[in-house]
Amino acid sequence: MFGKITELLRTKRFGFRHLWLGDSGMGKTEANKLLIDFCRAPRGKEKKRLIDVTLHIDDKNKWEQQYEGTPRISPEHYRHSPASGSYEFPCAGSGRRLPEDKTNINFRGIAYTSPSGESPHEDVSHESVAEMAWELVREAPIQVLTNIDELADATNGHQTWSGQLLPQMYRKGRAVGLSVVATTQLPQLLPREAFGLSDTIGIFRMSAREAAYLQRYNVIDKDEVDEIAGLQIGEFCLFRKSHPSDPTIYRFVLPKRSGTGNQAP
Repeated sequence: MFGKITELLRTKRFGFRHLWLGDSGMGKTEANKLLIDFCRAPRGKEKKRLIDVTLHIDDKNKWEQQYEGTPRISPEHYRHSPASGSYEFPCAGSGRRLPEDKTNINFRGIAYTSPSGESPHEDVSHESVAEMAWELVREAPIQVLTNIDELADATNGHQTWSGQLLPQMYRKGRAVGLSVVATTQLPQLLPREAFGLSDTIGIFRMSAREAAYLQRYNVIDKDEVDEIAGLQIGEFCLFRKSHPSDPTIYRFVLPKRSGTGNQAP
């Protein structure tokens, strides 16, 4: 299934654009983690990865870092303090220590906590991360993946982008090695091109109202609205541009979390 999502990257070395949709707790983040692991896994004798550098925007949860990656506030913070030591994952005080990695950077914004326990008063902008991604592919012929944990935060709330560099990644980034993966539970806030330019869309369960919205804008067919509203936790449907409808319901088991049961962010 991840092979279908990354087909352009695997076969033509073009960047890919994938979008995860669904209500909170249905498994979007866990599926996205598995997709990113697939992209970063060493392959063959040369241990070559599909993706050379991964940039995350993971600023929702102060108490837990959702994605592995060298934690920094913003690209500017990383430039002043590049990867060198180690960090605790998924959260300070109760995680395993991982080495900081210059190929896997997690921008935490106001959710960042310094090694001394201090929290910043500054956020991370999607524009600054998109700018860093463009800089990286201009400097070297590499594949860069930008992971956006909530794509609606990159809009002005009225179906238009809040900046210019991220939409340029969707429109022009594929040919120069820029890939984008994103999740959202608020599809009605996204610009139309976020759907139209995504090569693949994975849809978890969402309310009939949200599914009807997707049908109204031709993201899904009318007969798929009830199917999506009836999906269970950890189940999703995959839609591929210019491909016949995929009848498969993909499933995976969400990890259990201590004290919270079987759930996903």
